[in-house]
Amino acid sequence: MKRIVLLIVMVLFGYYGNAQWTALTSGTTQNLYDICFTNTNTGYAVGKGGTILKTTNAGVNWISLNAGTSADMFGIYFVNTNIGYMVGEYGTMIKTTNGGNNWVTLIAGTTTNRLTSVYFTDANNGYVVGGDFFNNTNVILKTTNAGLNWSTQSYGTICYFGDVYFTDANTGYIVGYAGTILKTTNAGTNWYAQSSGSPKWLSNICFTDMNTAYVVGLDSTLLKTTNAGTNWSPILCGTNLHLYDICFTDANTGYIVGGDGTNQQAVILKTTNAGANWLEQASGSTKILYSVYFTTANTAYIVGYTGTILKTTNGGGAWIGEHERAGFNLMVYPNPSTTNAIIEFVMDKPGTILIEIYNYLGCKVETLVNNHTLYGNQKIVWNTSKTEAGIYFVNIKADNRIETKKILIIK
Repeated sequence: MKRIVLLIVMVLFGYYGNAQWTALTSGTTQNLYDICFTNTNTGYAVGKGGTILKTTNAGVNWISLNAGTSADMFGIYFVNTNIGYMVGEYGTMIKTTNGGNNWVTLIAGTTTNRLTSVYFTDANNGYVVGGDFFNNTNVILKTTNAGLNWSTQSYGTICYFGDVYFTDANTGYIVGYAGTILKTTNAGTNWYAQSSGSPKWLSNICFTDMNTAYVVGLDSTLLKTTNAGTNWSPILCGTNLHLYDICFTDANTGYIVGGDGTNQQAVILKTTNAGANWLEQASGSTKILYSVYFTTANTAYIVGYTGTILKTTNGGGAWIGEHERAGFNLMVYPNPSTTNAIIEFVMDKPGTILIEIYNYLGCKVETLVNNHTLYGNQKIVWNTSKTEAGIYFVNIKADNRIETKKILIIK
């Protein structure tokens, strides 16, 4: 006997005005993988082939710095306005003590692995992670004397690490390959695994307080914890693209960047309710976006493929409410559904429509309409006879507008 379950339908709507991210002139066509600022005017971007860029006027101009390396650089971290560290390919680690005017090479132990992320808890204590994806090796390094010496911290499972983040001097987290999330509570003396529930490569982690954190990764992976990592829950974010970086400006407002190089797609997502809903912003770019950094609550920079640098001074633009612009009037019924679900919506003007189905883990399971131009009243039949029972999300997107409905499939 089939049991009808009453669902509360969650509607996500977001409509956009003019694009509020502006492309800056970087002066390079090399991929840029990370960015950080030491104040509202001074920032650094690093990337392929030892590329290091610096601005002292809030991105108006970028100059190229010579760090004496041609290795790809993946991570940068400044302890203060003068002292900074960069890490990259072949175990490369370099340091500046004068705001990038000069760089010296540090000895990262004996590793020749790719180093992907660097984080310091104070002027002396810092951590670097990385590994070799193809040889299934990992590396965790720690310094207690400002990079003069580095010791290797061990973790038994073979896994390539992507990012490291500490919430205080003793409590830190590492994310990486195959859904790996590690935690330490004793400054790295011991690391233990947390259950992410995801098999995907995890690229970045961000905390909004001691207990609340978000992790992003490949194939639209987005996870959240509210108990310092004891449990992680997947969040649907309305895209099927890879997610590379996440940044929060306060407990509720956060941004994600990513993209897909094969299909030349970029994505910028924003939440204003602590990750419950994510709405896409118009980036004006078709390049993969790798890193985002906020200098104020509204001013941010994004770097990416082939020297891309974007900037906003208003948080990416304000959302235009439903009362200001007509939506799709999306309806999905019957709900619950057994064999067929009807998807009805209205296009108030001709536009290219994409309709995709996601499961509760945020994984795309089906594309119903793939970039077809439609206009007027529309009715799409989704055959659910062979769809496994469970909770699904119907996601419709057109002209920078997104609307989502939740549906229960029962058998």
